[in-house]
Amino acid sequence: MLADFVPMKVVDPDLYQWLTTSITKADISSGEFYGHGQIDRDAPENSFSSSMVYRFEEASIRYDERWPEVADASGEVFIQDGRTRVDIRAGRTGGLELEPGEVRVVPEGEDIQVYVDASAPVPGSALAFWMDNSPLGELAGEAGRSIVLDGDFHLDLGLGLPLISDAPPTINASVRADSGTLTYPEADLQWTQVNGELGFNSDEGFSENPLQARFMGAPVTVLMRRSENGQSLNIRQYGRLDVRQLLDRTELPEGMDMGLSGDIGYQATLDVSTDTASAVTLYSDLAGLSVDWPEPLAKDIDDEAPLRVTVTPRQESGVDLSVDWQDRANLDMTWESGMVDVALNELFLGDRQLTDITVSARQSDSEWLITTDSEWASGHVLWPQDDRPVSVDFER
Repeated sequence: MLADFVPMKVVDPDLYQWLTTSITKADISSGEFYGHGQIDRDAPENSFSSSMVYRFEEASIRYDERWPEVADASGEVFIQDGRTRVDIRAGRTGGLELEPGEVRVVPEGEDIQVYVDASAPVPGSALAFWMDNSPLGELAGEAGRSIVLDGDFHLDLGLGLPLISDAPPTINASVRADSGTLTYPEADLQWTQVNGELGFNSDEGFSENPLQARFMGAPVTVLMRRSENGQSLNIRQYGRLDVRQLLDRTELPEGMDMGLSGDIGYQATLDVSTDTASAVTLYSDLAGLSVDWPEPLAKDIDDEAPLRVTVTPRQESGVDLSVDWQDRANLDMTWESGMVDVALNELFLGDRQLTDITVSARQSDSEWLITTDSEWASGHVLWPQDDRPVSVDFER
């Protein structure tokens, strides 16, 4: 064991404790001890310096009790005047095959810091283990457990671990993605072909480096940051979306375009958290979208008509939507499989402003039944899913 080779009286007691307890198992293949200076009775303090180097194999190293153990490690230990460096040539931790890395133990004032620099290729499937078995789970917040990664990534990790004080560890991490996939099952959202480098610092949060990906088949730019309370992950996305692709994700009859055509540029914000339903906020000026509806809802393709939509997943299934379409409409909607309920808080038609209108739609095997009841209109519409004519019956 390493304790048999490290002179207790030569190194700092806390350093000796770390060396002999953190490296819990090791085969020492060879080592050297060097000393230089005065050793006579009258020698002044600190007049003798020493250094040691030991080569080890089949070692088990645990930098800190909060982090997974490194097993089957091989490398060298260098000790010089109270400073220690461990060069790790190879090792395994948390399902990862480590690339060559370094551990430095450095006295800093009244504390001793352990600095770890490690890197490894990371399969997306390893994320769950690291969320559950390291401080990365705490730093990502509960939101991190809601994210599913697939594909191959590369991690560069820098840790600062205090040996004496109770100060929290410092973490600098950088993850490179090459055609990865990120899925948020709770909201049925998925990003594919994720590329780029994402940095994280325990003091400053996520870097502002954007990731490139595809969302609903279209290219997007994605930025991530941790919320101020540290319990949610904020994802900002910028891109363009073909309206036909959006309509195809609904349960509307095939080919039905609702009088909409074109594509839109948008900004979407998602706060990912397992504590509460995570809302998606979408903003667009709708330039690029043609709306063939009655005035004043109609819009030419080049006109701007700011729209803000908030989508909140329901606990069981479906979503709640809140829509504010400037100077045109304000509504709330509940959308579940085979069912849509709409509360039109405000709707502009011609020179009239309509308020407090409810519309419900229910799907059967062959048709949609759409009903409404308000002081402005009362009746129903039967909209078949085949080529049969639409039936309209209104009392007013």
